[in-house]
Amino acid sequence: MKKIVVSWCVALAFLSADSAQANKAITNADLIKEIRDLKKIISTQNTEINN
Repeated sequence: MKKIVVSWCVALAFLSADSAQANKAITNADLIKEIRDLKKIISTQNTEINN
């Protein structure tokens, strides 16, 4: 769970970064994919907890 929180914080930091940074190491598409993957993980964990 701690890893998920850290990943979300990193993703949010990139999203809120200055838009003038043209040479980002990670693209918006990469962030979207990462967020979708995290949502799947969270959904899976919630399902496991509820069962």
